[in-house]
Amino acid sequence: MNNFAVLGQTNKHAEGVKAMIWRCLPFGVFLFISILILGGALFPGYILQLDMAYGPQSSNLIFREYLYGMGGNESNAGGSPTIQVVFALITWCLDALLPMWVVQKFWLLLLLTTAGISMYSVIPTDSRSGKYFGAILYVVNPFMAVRLLAGHFFIIWGLAFLPKVFQLIVMWPRDRGYRSAFSLAVWLSL
Repeated sequence: MNNFAVLGQTNKHAEGVKAMIWRCLPFGVFLFISILILGGALFPGYILQLDMAYGPQSSNLIFREYLYGMGGNESNAGGSPTIQVVFALITWCLDALLPMWVVQKFWLLLLLTTAGISMYSVIPTDSRSGKYFGAILYVVNPFMAVRLLAGHFFIIWGLAFLPKVFQLIVMWPRDRGYRSAFSLAVWLSL
């Protein structure tokens, strides 16, 4: 009897590990796709783009512009004040630990991975292949490529969050609770 109990626990553990792998697989897939998209841009050194100006002192510039409200919006196009302050703080903290060119590549990988995962999570189908197809099409398209090449960092962040915001807007009339209203307000403020 004890042997069967141990086998049952092992089988439940194996099922739990398998379920966790299936839940984490989209993160790995979209991180891999992000690496493929960026390709040679991930080599050491700065990526020079039109509106995404990174350099050795750019964390101080970003911090001063967005947190203190000094200066214009020269280094990044668009963005809500909330996102700009969070971006400034995280960039400033990461610059203390890593070279700025590594921070720039971190943001770009996170940006594309988030866009893919965001779209993957809102596609209403049980088919994983359909979800992957839709999300890959969302990340790998001419509009996203042009925004990436132009360095429109916050516009791409907006596109990364757009599927989740759209899903919350569509679902809100059905849920109409405080939780869904709060969630929608938070996502809209980003």
